[in-house]
Amino acid sequence: MITSLVAGKLDGHTSSTFGRLSRLSRHLVRGVCGGLVSLALIGPLAFGFGGRCVAQDQSGTARLTVRPRTAAAVTQNPKAGEYPLRSAGYVMVVPQPCAGAQRCPLVVFLVGTGDSTRGVTTALRPVAEKYGFLLLAASRYEPSVVDTALGEALRTFAVDPDKIGIFGGGGAGRASLIAGAGAAAMRLGIDNMDIFNRIGSISGGYNLDGIDQRDSAVKFYIGQSIGEYGQAELWLTRDVPAKILMNFRGLDPREEDYDFWGQWLHASWTPSATATAPVALASESPSRLTADMLKQMTTFWTRFMQEPESIRTTARRAHLREVSNYGVMGDNHAVLMTDMAALAAKYPSVAADLQTAGLTAEQHDAYRLSLLVDAHWTQAFGSDTEYPVLDHPDQFLALWATGMFATP
Repeated sequence: MITSLVAGKLDGHTSSTFGRLSRLSRHLVRGVCGGLVSLALIGPLAFGFGGRCVAQDQSGTARLTVRPRTAAAVTQNPKAGEYPLRSAGYVMVVPQPCAGAQRCPLVVFLVGTGDSTRGVTTALRPVAEKYGFLLLAASRYEPSVVDTALGEALRTFAVDPDKIGIFGGGGAGRASLIAGAGAAAMRLGIDNMDIFNRIGSISGGYNLDGIDQRDSAVKFYIGQSIGEYGQAELWLTRDVPAKILMNFRGLDPREEDYDFWGQWLHASWTPSATATAPVALASESPSRLTADMLKQMTTFWTRFMQEPESIRTTARRAHLREVSNYGVMGDNHAVLMTDMAALAAKYPSVAADLQTAGLTAEQHDAYRLSLLVDAHWTQAFGSDTEYPVLDHPDQFLALWATGMFATP
C-alpha cells in the first residue's frame, strides 16, 4: 500500500520530502499497444496496465470492410432484451426505447481483459435504456472478428448507420487489465472514422496516430480516473477537440462515469438535446494548499464518510456535476464533483460537517479542484517544481485515508 511506502520514505530522512515522494510516485506506464497509457504522480494512482492489442494489417492500420449504409437494411428491432450474436460471443442489448419499428444509434463496447460481456451488459444496460441506444458488448478485438460481428449486427437489428460509436473500458472490476479495451477501441475507431463517429475510452490507454486525418463529424470522449492525467496531455499536441471527464476514483469505472458518458452520447447525437456545460466554481482555487487546508479537508471527509448511505452515496450521486478544469485542458476538460453547497443546503448534517471543519462549501470545492490542477502541472508536463501537497506529506496521507480520492 502507498501509505506504508510513503511512511517508509518519510522515516528514511535521506533526502527532501519532495525528492522522496516524487521518486516514489513518478511512474510512466507504457501499454503493450503502444502510446502513453498513464503517468501517475501520486503513488496510490500509479496503476499498471495489461491487456490485448488490436491486430493491424500490413499497412499498420486496423481497417474494417463492413459498410454500414449498405449493410443496414433492417428497420424493425425485436423486443427489449439481450441477444447473443453468432459472432465471437458478442451480445446485443436492445433497450425498450429501441424496440419496434425504429432505427437507433449503435455503441460497440469492448470488454476489458478478464471481464465478461455479462459484466458490461449489466453495467451499461441502464445507460442504454436511459439514453436510447443499441449496445453491442464485444469480447474480442481482432479487426476480422469485429468486422464480422458488426456486419451481423447491421443485418439483424435496426441500426442508424450514421450513428455508430466504439468505446472500451472496464465493466467487471478488473482495473489492472482494462487498458487493452480502451486502446483497442481508440485504434479501431481512429482507423475507421468512416464507420464510427463517436470514439473513446473509459479508463484505458491509447495512442492518437492517424487522428489528424479525422472526419469533422467524429467526436471523442475520454473518461479518466484522477490517476490518468498522463493521457490528457496527448490531446494538447493535436488539434482535435475531445470531451475529457475525470472522476475521483481508481481505474474501475463507476455508475456515474457511465451515466455522464451516456448523457454526452445522447446530446452529441441528438440535435434537439442540450449538452450540459461544466460549471465554473464560485471560489478560485488556492495557488498553494497549506497544511491547515489539508487538515480542514481531512476533518470534513472523516465526518462525511460517517454519514448514512442515503446521504454519503445516494444523495451525493444525485448532486454530481461537471466542474470546469480550465487550468488544465480548457472548456472540454472537466471533473466530476459533488455540488457540496447544494448537498449541505438539503442535509443539515452535511452543513454541520463543513462547519466543524471550518470550511464553506465553496472553499471545499476549490481546495479539492486545486489538488487536481496542482497534480497535473507537476505530473503530466514533467515540471520540476514541487507538488504543493508534498510539502505536507503527513496531512496528505491523512486526507488520503478518508477515502476522498475515491469518492466523487
